[in-house]
Amino acid sequence: FDTITIRDYDITLGDNPTCSYGPPISLDWNYTEMDPIPLEHYEKTRHPRRKMYQMHMLSRQRANLLKNLAGTTDDEMIVAMDEIRVIQKQRNATRMSLPFIRLHELSETVNRRWIKRVK
Repeated sequence: FDTITIRDYDITLGDNPTCSYGPPISLDWNYTEMDPIPLEHYEKTRHPRRKMYQMHMLSRQRANLLKNLAGTTDDEMIVAMDEIRVIQKQRNATRMSLPFIRLHELSETVNRRWIKRVK
């Protein structure tokens, strides 16, 4: 291939439970497609890749983008953050119970083997 087409995606209120504070932001399904450009031109003129820390966005920045670009209301952001907190609590409960689940699986395996030997 010798050309690339860049898509500029809209943003929307997300549902990612790994967002530690504030509203999560996601790409929307809607996008604007730019005119195709030669790959060689793109490679010569593109900005350097950003580091991970440069892609981090403060919760205030996410909230402002969601309000100004996506038209998200404060109430919608509060509901999304509440839903995320519920999911985070569920994940923490699962994480805490994992050692016990493994112990239970081990006991079932031992029990099945014991029953096979007794028969």
